Amino acid sequence: MFSIPKFVIVYSAQPEVGFWDSEEQCWKTEGISEIVYEVETRSVSFQTLRVKPHAIIQSRVRQLPFLSWYISPISECGAVLTLNTSMLVVKIEIGNRWCKLLEPIYVECAHLQGKELAPKVLLKQLSSCGLHLLPVEEDAKYVRSAIKEAEVEKATCYDMALATPTFGLASSKWNSHVDSTTCIFRLLEIPEPCYPPTFDKSKDVKTTIYKAKGNALLNMTEFKTKDYKEDLLTEYHASLLVTLRGICSDDSIAKMEKGDPGFTESLKDLVWALRLFSFSQDSIIEVLPQKSASQDLPAVGDPSMQDNSSECTLLTDQVVVPEGSRDEGDSAEKTPDNQQD
Repeated sequence: MFSIPKFVIVYSAQPEVGFWDSEEQCWKTEGISEIVYEVETRSVSFQTLRVKPHAIIQSRVRQLPFLSWYISPISECGAVLTLNTSMLVVKIEIGNRWCKLLEPIYVECAHLQGKELAPKVLLKQLSSCGLHLLPVEEDAKYVRSAIKEAEVEKATCYDMALATPTFGLASSKWNSHVDSTTCIFRLLEIPEPCYPPTFDKSKDVKTTIYKAKGNALLNMTEFKTKDYKEDLLTEYHASLLVTLRGICSDDSIAKMEKGDPGFTESLKDLVWALRLFSFSQDSIIEVLPQKSASQDLPAVGDPSMQDNSSECTLLTDQVVVPEGSRDEGDSAEKTPDNQQD
């Protein structure tokens, strides 16, 4: 019997247990039986035929694909990202060189709740808790949309971040219908963050297309346009600021020009780390089935060679929590308000 660290989310009432096969460099579940998980004590007992490293195994791609996302400004130097994954809703506040988790509220993530951290640090610590939001190229098989070319996606993230002091940003279903050279999102001018219009009801939503040659506005909407067609309202420009000049208010353009660099840099880093354009999928498109955590997948290193003080061992397609990976006293004790399964 061993205990699961209190900072690790256990999604299943009957978690899988695997052993490390050093010859094939992967985790396997053969020969493991009578698995019993005690929720109150967070302890697991099982019978095994092998004297090898064992671990609780959970899928690392359970949140994929991302179904939609919204970025709403709350001030000229602050915004909130709302990310709808395949399982839950994640809300992250972005400020001047920091991000902090607002939702979901898990007892296992209590030590991160409201804590100001660099974007990638926050996402990596959430991964250590079992809430993995850092997809990699190999995860492309779990989404039907095209994985975007890195240079195009990164440039899109950087440029659209400059608009957040006065614009709301949102995913577009058309992003799933274009190839790897193209990113598409929606934007909406929000002069007063306290009373923001909604993307679903406003007639002022603009659909923006990005390619290597720049960006432009598309003459199409999310709900009335039947099929995708690259019908442009503007010419392509190198900067979104130039594209919007003369279309949006002078006050909004001025706010973009005076945007806080620490805030826009944090937003750019967060959106790029999440790979929102590559791993977001129109909810109408069929979601691909995910592999079971017990299926053989390539691993990153032999766990017997890893430092036992690490929070968890991340495999290519799984989150693995080694026994004794962290002192239980480091985690919070209170109950989550809306734990999701």
